[in-house]
Amino acid sequence: MLSTSFINDSELGNLLSKGDEKTFRHLYDEYWNRIYLLALNYLKSSELAQDVVQDVFFKVWDQREIFSTVKHPGSFIYVMGRNAVINAFRKKLINDRVVEEFSDYIPNNFQLPNQILEIKQLQQRLDSAINCLPPQQSRIIKLSREGGLTHKEIAERLSIEKSTVKNHIIRALNTLRQQLQLIRVLAVGFCASALHQIL
Repeated sequence: MLSTSFINDSELGNLLSKGDEKTFRHLYDEYWNRIYLLALNYLKSSELAQDVVQDVFFKVWDQREIFSTVKHPGSFIYVMGRNAVINAFRKKLINDRVVEEFSDYIPNNFQLPNQILEIKQLQQRLDSAINCLPPQQSRIIKLSREGGLTHKEIAERLSIEKSTVKNHIIRALNTLRQQLQLIRVLAVGFCASALHQIL
């Protein structure tokens, strides 16, 4: 274990930027559990949480040169971890099936066979409504919901402006909400909540 009694944060950053493995190990031991617990709290999966932490520290080592100008490397690493958790949580929401997302919003006593069937039918109607959108809107919604891409990533993929992506999503959501007015009020509430989370 690296003795940090006489080493301040900026010196730790300098050592790390030069590839000092003991400094890296010290920061790894110091912040692994903190980031892991944060990830576990959001992702509810030990495996996913471990993957997030490993990715964070892989990035720390891979980009270690930037720490030469970081005054508080520990805080910087924690922020990296927090951002990674947020991104992983967002992708988890997007990639989970909408039916599964609905189950998080419905009390257990509502999950009777006929209601589960209604939710599955809602999923089918939602998929059908998305397919009926104008081609560009449908493509963007699918990249966001199924592909887990951010607005920026979608813009780069389609060679359009980020603001254009946002406008397409807003228009698409407005269209979907209008079409889903045909679904009973309870289902509309669930759909609106799920759409808000995944898009």
